[in-house]
Amino acid sequence: MKHKQFFLLSLLLALPLTPAAAQQTDYSAEVQAEILPWVESAGKLFGLSQRGMDSLHWDEALTKACSRERYLRMKNVVENPAYYQYSTGYYRLRSDRGGHLYVETTMPQAQSSAARAQGLSSIVHIERAADGGCYLKQQGWYLRSPLKDQTVGLSTVPEKFYPVPQEAGGKVAFATRKGNYSALHCGNSAIIGWTLTDKASYWEVSEATDFEVQAAVTDDGTYYTTLFAPFAVGLSTGVEAFTMEAYEGKAVATSRLTTVPDSTAVLLRSATKAMTLTIADTDHSDVAGNRCLRNELADRSYAAFNRAFLLYSGEGKDNHTYYRETMSTKDKLYFWQQALVILMVEDRHDFRGDRATESLIIDLLDAFTAQNTGSGNSTAESKDAQKRGLSDWTWNEYNDDLLWAGLAYIRGYLITGEERFLEQAKWDWDFMYNRGWDEQLGGGIWWSIKKQEKSGLSNNPAICMACYLYEATGEEIYLQRAQEIYAWVRKRLRNTDGSVDEKMNADGSRANSYNVYNQGTFVEGVSNLYRLTGENRCRTDARKTIEYVMVNHVDGKGIMSRRKTDGTWQSEFARGMAFYLKACPEDWTLKGYYKSNRARITLYDWMRLNADAAWETRDLVNDLSDCEWNKLTPTYPSDGKTWECDVMASAVVMMNVTPEVLPGSPEEVYTDIDDRSADFAFVPETEPSAWQLPSRSPASATAAQSEVAATGLLAGTTTSLRATSKTGSFLKSGAEGLGFYPVTTTTTVKPNTAYALSATALPIDLASLDAPLTGIIEVEDGTQDGKSVNSKPFDLNGRRTDRVKPNAVYVQDGRKIITK
Repeated sequence: MKHKQFFLLSLLLALPLTPAAAQQTDYSAEVQAEILPWVESAGKLFGLSQRGMDSLHWDEALTKACSRERYLRMKNVVENPAYYQYSTGYYRLRSDRGGHLYVETTMPQAQSSAARAQGLSSIVHIERAADGGCYLKQQGWYLRSPLKDQTVGLSTVPEKFYPVPQEAGGKVAFATRKGNYSALHCGNSAIIGWTLTDKASYWEVSEATDFEVQAAVTDDGTYYTTLFAPFAVGLSTGVEAFTMEAYEGKAVATSRLTTVPDSTAVLLRSATKAMTLTIADTDHSDVAGNRCLRNELADRSYAAFNRAFLLYSGEGKDNHTYYRETMSTKDKLYFWQQALVILMVEDRHDFRGDRATESLIIDLLDAFTAQNTGSGNSTAESKDAQKRGLSDWTWNEYNDDLLWAGLAYIRGYLITGEERFLEQAKWDWDFMYNRGWDEQLGGGIWWSIKKQEKSGLSNNPAICMACYLYEATGEEIYLQRAQEIYAWVRKRLRNTDGSVDEKMNADGSRANSYNVYNQGTFVEGVSNLYRLTGENRCRTDARKTIEYVMVNHVDGKGIMSRRKTDGTWQSEFARGMAFYLKACPEDWTLKGYYKSNRARITLYDWMRLNADAAWETRDLVNDLSDCEWNKLTPTYPSDGKTWECDVMASAVVMMNVTPEVLPGSPEEVYTDIDDRSADFAFVPETEPSAWQLPSRSPASATAAQSEVAATGLLAGTTTSLRATSKTGSFLKSGAEGLGFYPVTTTTTVKPNTAYALSATALPIDLASLDAPLTGIIEVEDGTQDGKSVNSKPFDLNGRRTDRVKPNAVYVQDGRKIITK
């Protein structure tokens, strides 16, 4: 399950224990009073889901004896809305006060301007969000946060609510995360706000299937009313429905209906006053779509990265989905690099909220299992892996490699719930820890089996992984190990200014090297410890290390920048800082020191500054950024090789863990994203603003356009450029077929659009072009029919590509190309 969803969690985890509480060791009474009722009510509406039950690891013995840690872990599960099952669809809401089903008896009149503001105020549509929250809609509009004793407003802007379970088996409050009066209560046919402590704010929810409306009698004794509902309605026997249209200023009945479509004004007629109707949406199916807070730069960077490096099953060297080493090979990434890029996808899920990544994470981890297992040996650990059907990694001598892989698997389990990933992670941890930890140098985990150094690389990620294992299993040994490793790092590698050293050598000397990635994994680990234990020392340590990086590892503008051709650099710190702000969301607006002059900036503004820099300095052809965020990324590295996948991952992580706008601000906007396709294209509806698409200086834009123009007759752009009737033609359908036609007015060339740099019309009819056809035999090594190829072909959507498919049509240098 999504392990970072802790909505409206009890302050017990964040507050220091009182002396009385600190002395308590047995929490079995609390388990009987608070946990047992939830277990017994599982399966009811708003009861614990099966995944929630699995996460509890319930044992009847816990009602007799239970530790504080185990109790808190179970309490976290039962208070986490992500673990509760409830169907999306239409519901009538019943208040606890009167126990009545409030349904409007007066329907809004057809053609009324107030139609959407009135209506069935106690029937709402619940749309579930990826993080366990939901959207509440009424008459097609979204409900806004209520204030005490005030009717809830309706808006076109989505606002997320969270079900807060208050009683085992179904009594809940729908609450936003803003304001003191954020629960909903339905009374007197209106929805108003109450405090969460007011019993009237708790809902009992029942599926809306049948309901009655009261009609008015006419002079001839028949009954009628008008209906405008946000859902399809079935009619009972004796009830007739007619569509309504405006005619000479009046609403008139027209054709007769057997089922009333949603959002359609109709006239109902019956021989009786009470008309029974049925909501047609009886299946209450989940809402399609992938709805998240808008973050367009994150979406575009992630899609560009996948276009460049992700090979789907059948595209690479086997039938697995995996990331390749470079843009010019189909070889998979090496073990630890592969794991780090999978962590990037998991960051996309956990911080961007992208549910579409779940199936990709499963495919990537399954590929990792198949591609990295050893041939087996005679060791007990190897035999154990083989016996359990797990991937055998006993061949890898580096403990940090095993930790990166283990982190990918345990986070993958927490996202997908696939048990095989948990089993692999547990085996990996046991093997790594048993060979890595000893009491030399006071404890700590050796970097490799050579036992020459105990490094941050082999200890900081171990804190992280132990925390996630504890969260997944509830086994206290993992939390104990996390605390022990944290204590060792704090004593042996960490300095009073917050910096964390690279390593301690076997002779006890230190390296005095302070890499950004070591600081980041330390911050991630202690932030998770703070989340799990509430120990304020963890929070203080994390904050101090963050500020150390902000002051000491940035340029004069506050930008992290590091040329790193053999792996990632900033991604681990970006991830660690994001985990800290997940645990301490109130610190988004905290002002910390940054730059050598120790100026002040909020943590959000600093993250946004670096995310924007990562995007600003991207390669305009591929939309990829390396680790130097204070200079433009060239199309290819200076060594002549194509870019390495893991080098380009840091910028993607930075943009995906950084919200587009300050969390909780009025500027937050929800949108549907669907980037499961590698061909995702970002096309802004309006001119980009500073937060959408940071623009380059005019000089840079001119240089970029000149660079594109120099590539030949056919060109493409990955950023917005201006074109006039004298500068180009666009790829589009026209009277002479699909081809390039002149620009008639000054136009903005949208990203990922191909055009011809010509002052005259240049039609290219791909259906009947009789110019010689060219077959691309090998694209990977840059040859075409044995001749050097300097420019990539464009597909018929106008996108530059180096991943051509056989038996397809492309355009290159103004000519049609048929691939073999």
